[in-house]
Amino acid sequence: MNDTLKSVNYTVVIVSSGRAQILRDTVEDVLAQTVAPREIILSTIKQDDWVGQNGDDTRIRHIYGRRGIPMQLNAALDTLSADVEYFIVFDDDVALPTDYCERALCWLIENADMIALDGTFIRDGGINRLEADTLLHQDRISRPHSFKERNGLYGCNMCARKIAFERERFDEKLEGYAWLFDLDWALRLTRHGRVGRASDCRMVHLMAESGRAPGYKLGYMQVMNPYYLYRKGVLPVRELSFRFIWKHLAINLFKTLSGDKKIDRWGRLRGNLFGLRDVFFRNPKRHAQD
Repeated sequence: MNDTLKSVNYTVVIVSSGRAQILRDTVEDVLAQTVAPREIILSTIKQDDWVGQNGDDTRIRHIYGRRGIPMQLNAALDTLSADVEYFIVFDDDVALPTDYCERALCWLIENADMIALDGTFIRDGGINRLEADTLLHQDRISRPHSFKERNGLYGCNMCARKIAFERERFDEKLEGYAWLFDLDWALRLTRHGRVGRASDCRMVHLMAESGRAPGYKLGYMQVMNPYYLYRKGVLPVRELSFRFIWKHLAINLFKTLSGDKKIDRWGRLRGNLFGLRDVFFRNPKRHAQD
């Protein structure tokens, strides 16, 4: 570890609601990092969203506010102290190797033109924490060291300079589960520096089902959220059509017809169709979740 990392001042922010034990396991992974954060901010809705124990680490701080990922992130990041240099955002259901933060911070410290990055997930859903820890242990054998510039970030793990938030806040019109809030933020950040993915920052996203948007609501967001980003000028019409709306409509239709029971595909398909109805026939002037 170089001397710069020994003195780096960074904060970890975790947004959560109603998943106290899942959150506690993720906090333990953060506390075990080889480069420790000066502070961990838990942005939740209610006191019982965090089940604390006697002897909790003094670096853990709790704030409570309005429900919704962008609102909870903004509320937490507004409280950063003046001397914080970097921050890392994690979902409450990630499993991390002990050097995730060290490797992520190294990329920003050694590359002044980078403003934000995310890590590489080696599994995204369909796994419990014990299986995730085993997978992370096996993954240590060989990890490439590379950075791929891209125009998106995965919201379950994002590392950024503090100035990234000072220049671009999270859009609070994307309420609730706020699908694509991370893409929106990343696209705006590309105006200020390089954004991309580091291959050696490895993690597992458990994608725990509790607390996630139901099928219909997510299906509606799969249409209305990219439409909103298009209307505000951050998403080109081609990406709106083919990367998001029609792609998800086709997937949900095929999975519904094929009898996929793992996910509420029929609910998502209904949400897609109602979203398309509102886009083409109701011409919403504001985002559908306002």
